[in-house]
Amino acid sequence: MDYYIVDVFSGIPFMGNPVAVVICDREMSATEMQQITAWFNLSETTFVPGFDVNEGRYKVRIFTPGGEIPFAGHPTLGTSAAIKEHFGFQGSTIKQDCLAGSIDIRFDQHSNSVYLIAPDQRVDTLSEAEKDQLKVALGLDEPIQTVAKIDVGPVWITALLSSSTIIENLEPNQELVKSLSDALEATGVVVGALHVDGKTYKVRTFAPSVGISEDPVCGSGNIAFASLRSHSGAARENYLAKQGQELGRDGEIQIAYLDEMKIELGGQTNITARGKIHTA
Repeated sequence: MDYYIVDVFSGIPFMGNPVAVVICDREMSATEMQQITAWFNLSETTFVPGFDVNEGRYKVRIFTPGGEIPFAGHPTLGTSAAIKEHFGFQGSTIKQDCLAGSIDIRFDQHSNSVYLIAPDQRVDTLSEAEKDQLKVALGLDEPIQTVAKIDVGPVWITALLSSSTIIENLEPNQELVKSLSDALEATGVVVGALHVDGKTYKVRTFAPSVGISEDPVCGSGNIAFASLRSHSGAARENYLAKQGQELGRDGEIQIAYLDEMKIELGGQTNITARGKIHTA
């Protein structure tokens, strides 16, 4: 089977978030997919069992080290880029069918970027006790401005903080983050704040419940934060988010608010490796 490693959310190879994309040449069990995911040891690995070139539509299953998930942002962008390369697809739009439903994706060949329209989000409030637990888990000394549990396929406990400097210096208690995430049936925690430059946003995501202490650049987490930002009353203005600098990466995530409360997420991609998987 062919596989690709696609670096997502950076114009510079190896500075974004890599996803492994496996082009399946036979039927595979979930157990086998999980074993291969563990072997790649990345935050996500995707498996493409079929692509209809005429329809411009493919099926995908998405796995983290902790199990299968219905949707994820950077794996969606990376998988579509790998399919475009592998099958020589020339279209400017493509559709992905995953457990979260059908995802519309478009390519911008001039900037080597890929964009997706996010699934609809469901926003739930947290109790005061849960907010206090989040503060302790993150090691915060100050109040959280806004917080909610947001379902974007994965479920994120999402918080808006007052300072990007606070976010950059966070050293969360991973055991407490996992405990709270498990209790709320969430993938993990997303925190974001307006950067000191007053133009971009700083975001970090922590997901020990699915085997990822910190995701270098997280698409679904940024969708959740964009949704929280909108629900908090902020103007639905397009913006650029930064993530991954604490892990030696330099991710850039483009967020656009579309009509009908839709959110578009995008970024640059680079195919950094390709090869063969031998299972027998």
